Amino acid sequence: MIKRVDKRLQAVQCLTGNKIKIIACITMLIDHFSKIFLESIMNDKLFPLYLAGGMSTEQFYGIDAFQKNILNG
Repeated sequence: MIKRVDKRLQAVQCLTGNKIKIIACITMLIDHFSKIFLESIMNDKLFPLYLAGGMSTEQFYGIDAFQKNILNG
């Protein structure tokens, strides 16, 4: 009985535990790199643009709120 269930499950299941772990690691790596990239843009590019008057206060604080609330959890 159990062997029949295992064979049916193997026919349907295409991702093993290791493949799921690799996908999770790659996803976390992309997430961490994007967070670092967005923080560097905020500090190096957008803040001086805001100070120079090239960006409105609403835009700057909207991006800042996105970074603090969404990216930092």
